[in-house]
Amino acid sequence: MPHPPRRNHPRRRTADVHELAANMPEQLSAAVHLAVWSGLRASELFALDRSRVDLDAGSLRVDRSQIVIRGKFHGYGPPKSDAGNRVVHIPPHVVAMLRDHIRDHTRPGRAALIFARPDTGGPIVDPVRTRAFAKARAAIGRPELRWHDLRHSGATLAAHAGATPRELQHRFGHATAAAASIYQHATAQRDRELAHRMAGYAAEPPPVSRPSTTRNAGAADAHHWQRVRSALRRHNSAGDGWQICGNGTPRRR
Repeated sequence: MPHPPRRNHPRRRTADVHELAANMPEQLSAAVHLAVWSGLRASELFALDRSRVDLDAGSLRVDRSQIVIRGKFHGYGPPKSDAGNRVVHIPPHVVAMLRDHIRDHTRPGRAALIFARPDTGGPIVDPVRTRAFAKARAAIGRPELRWHDLRHSGATLAAHAGATPRELQHRFGHATAAAASIYQHATAQRDRELAHRMAGYAAEPPPVSRPSTTRNAGAADAHHWQRVRSALRRHNSAGDGWQICGNGTPRRR
């Protein structure tokens, strides 16, 4: 039986995200996904309003940040540094989640906050978010998680996807390339491990893993396996030795 992905494996990270989001209050579920896949700081994410979200372009304009002192909201200010002023693009599956959230939970008007208190439409401040997140992380058995870990996971996933230090610096609003390089170091180690694993397949076509059975694997996994199956169907016509089973998973002929 194959071992489940390790905690720091990208698929394990995204599975944790789905489980966390599922255990958050409905009006904050999409915020968990957006925190990971956009990499916005909490103060930036909860400062977004309709005028700063372009669903057609799949982008977020980050130019302000919540000012919260001792749990009390004191308005908005600039991002943490000049590098924090940026436009961030998000993956299509997160655009779809955000579109649904805005339809169901965001009030009308360009100044309406994307994530707001359901009773007043006012800003969600740290204590409210922290209490909800504490319950969600306890529900999935991850009491050590912090909200900031969502941003950290997003940076690591971006590095796994091949982002350069410069791209990481822009996307996550880092003031220096040194901050972005933290995630590059982690990826370099993963790439070395990957190279060693790939060497074992040099004599035969690499096997295709079965789909993840992790609960709530989500849209990203589904899209990935749809692409895998489509590719294998094309390859089947060339007689390369693979076939699609009745349950939709690939195997050698």
